Amino acid sequence: MVPGEIAWRWTFGITSAVLIIISFHTYLSSIEISRAEYETLKAFEPFTWMAITVRLLHAIAEGTRVMGPVLFPSLALLWIGLATVGRVITVRALSAEKAHPNWMASLLLHVLRVIAVLAAVLAYLGAGILISRTIDPKAHFGASFTLSLFSMLAVASIWGALNWLLSVAAIFTSKDGAGVRESLSEGVALFATGKGAINLWFALMRTAALIAISYFSFFLVPFLLSGNWLAPAIVIVVLSMAYFAFADFLYIWRLAAYIGLTEPEPEVEEAPPPPQLLAPEQVLIENSQPPSVADPGAPMETGWEGVKADS
Repeated sequence: MVPGEIAWRWTFGITSAVLIIISFHTYLSSIEISRAEYETLKAFEPFTWMAITVRLLHAIAEGTRVMGPVLFPSLALLWIGLATVGRVITVRALSAEKAHPNWMASLLLHVLRVIAVLAAVLAYLGAGILISRTIDPKAHFGASFTLSLFSMLAVASIWGALNWLLSVAAIFTSKDGAGVRESLSEGVALFATGKGAINLWFALMRTAALIAISYFSFFLVPFLLSGNWLAPAIVIVVLSMAYFAFADFLYIWRLAAYIGLTEPEPEVEEAPPPPQLLAPEQVLIENSQPPSVADPGAPMETGWEGVKADS
């Protein structure tokens, strides 16, 4: 189950990376870095880094405007197909009972996740346009930056909650064959029980791993700029692959935990009651009772003397 989950995730990641690199190669190669800028980059001169970053972002934005209408829908369709099949297979492998997937409902839930991402991006861009129209960034940079930051946090929080609900609802469509509305209701009920808070611990572990990987990779940047870039690049790639594998393992662990919460508890057979022991006083009372009188209607047994008298 772990290799299968990693397989579909990495298939999408590698395919997306290849398509994005090829698509943006023309725009990124158009950025010219002079020899003086390259020397200041190696010295970690902050203003040079900022200037080149702005130029890089401008080229990416231009490439996104031109190629985005074709590239991003293609990647979205690829993710929807892989995620739908991969989620059903993984849930079926993790479930204790036999799964009865509802393929159409699972497909619709993953379509809704893509729509949620698109809505979050548009909401943040709309908030940025509204802030720039209301407050002049040049005159009130601090206020504009603060409002942009809070709007980003608000949009990210709403999207995170909605994405969590849709991802948990996919468990019920993949395992129980539930519809979209029923699976969403089950996800809300799971959140209402307070058991959905386990997602926080997995998020903290993933964030800690990301910070650690970024911290070690940052110290390899001077070696990349020194000219001997092959060995540091290999180390960064290996560290990145290790992080992605660890993140997928955490995701499967979280998914298994949620599946365990949604499955019914096993019925425990009640043990027969132990034999009732008599108290010592009751034992003495029963032993002291006189023997029961024989039934007067029963034939009377005669002893040896009676046999001799009859003979």
